[in-house]
This record gives sequence, C-alpha cells and structure tokens, in this order.
Amino acid sequence: MDYKKINESIINAISPLLKENNLLTKQDKFGTEFFLKNDKIYFNFGYSLTENCSEGFLYNVYSKNWLNIAFPEVEKIIHPILSKNELFGKSITYDEVYKSFSIDIKIKNQVGRDKFVINSDSDLSSVISLFKDFIIQDALSFYQNWSNLNVLYEYLKTLPEEREILSNTLGIFYQLKKATIYRLCNDDSALEYIESYYERRKMIYEKYPEEIPAERYYQASKELKDCLLITKPKYNL
Repeated sequence: MDYKKINESIINAISPLLKENNLLTKQDKFGTEFFLKNDKIYFNFGYSLTENCSEGFLYNVYSKNWLNIAFPEVEKIIHPILSKNELFGKSITYDEVYKSFSIDIKIKNQVGRDKFVINSDSDLSSVISLFKDFIIQDALSFYQNWSNLNVLYEYLKTLPEEREILSNTLGIFYQLKKATIYRLCNDDSALEYIESYYERRKMIYEKYPEEIPAERYYQASKELKDCLLITKPKYNL
C-alpha cells in the first residue's frame, strides 16, 4: 500500500474529529501532524509513518503516536536570545518550536514495540481505530489539561529546585524558561531567579573568559534579565 494513500485514508476517517476541534493538518514523508496554533498555544500531535524496503519489498511502518504543546508567548522571549547567542539553531523561528515542556504521561493508545506493518485494508482499519482512540482519549485530554500557561506555572511550583527534574521538564535552558514563565504568570520571584542565574553565569564567565560557551551563556542570561525587567505579566493579574 502506498504511504500517501494510507495518510489520506487516516485523515479522511478522522476528518469529523478534526473539524469539531478546529485542527489543521500537515503531511510529509514521515507521517502527519495535526495541530491547533495561535499566539498563546501550539498544540500538535500525530503519528510516524515510514516506507521501509527490505529484500526488495516495500512496506509501510506505523511506529508511534506523539503529542506536544508549546507556548509561543514563552518561546517568543527565549528563542531569539538563544539563537542570537548561538545556543539554539537559527533554522527555525520561535513559533516553530513545537514543545515547551515534558511531563511523564502514559499514552493509552500507543503502538507496541514491534511497531505496526500495514500490508492490508485490515491493517489500515486497525491503525485508524487506534489513532481515533488516541485523539479522543490521549491527545484531546492532554490539550484540555495543559492548554494554559498558568497550569504549567502551577505545576512548576510543585517541583523541587533540582537540576535533573527541571531540565527533564523544561529542557537544558530550564533556568531561562522557568524565569520567563514565572514572569508572564506574575510571580515576583521571577526577577530574583533570573538575577541569581545571571550572577552565576557572570562569575563563570569572569573565571573563564576564554571559554566560548561561558560567554554565550553569560550574554544570554544578561539579555533575558534585561528583557524580563520590561516584560509585563499576562496571567494572574
């Protein structure tokens, strides 16, 4: 079966769900993304579908259902600073960042470790059924629970100030992201937090001025500190 036809069949089967939830679609040779995007949220989910060739036979492998949420209000502040200081790639813009945080969630409708080879209409029907359940029980539920930046802020307040936990949740630039989220959510500790981080990066830079990473992190922390000073909170006003 041709992977393009498989994609079309899946999209056609779930089109009522897409219309009902104002979801758009983007396809490529690796699968399909479904998304809702505005200036406050970028909710995206989909599946991985690839064409594999083995011993002269071409077959399609449905391998993973995935979902993410990004908050453009946060990325719009952080991404240009990271990019300018060469700490993050310049190939994408802030509104293309598809993930702002990670949490442990158990996806109820997921493909097994052996993946799913689609060889027949029956295989395709099974995939469609699985993905419909994934949308309803996993993707939309995730969106309902995490679609507001303030929800993430409240969650972050419950986490201990431990590097491993925060980096697993917010990524390697967790200090910058946490400070930005707290500022946008009208938490007075945001400025103290970024000031403390800036002083640490300044100390490291002054100790190792020849180290390029030290200079980049220092400059980024300084620029974000200055930016957050003039950033107006948007939540919990």
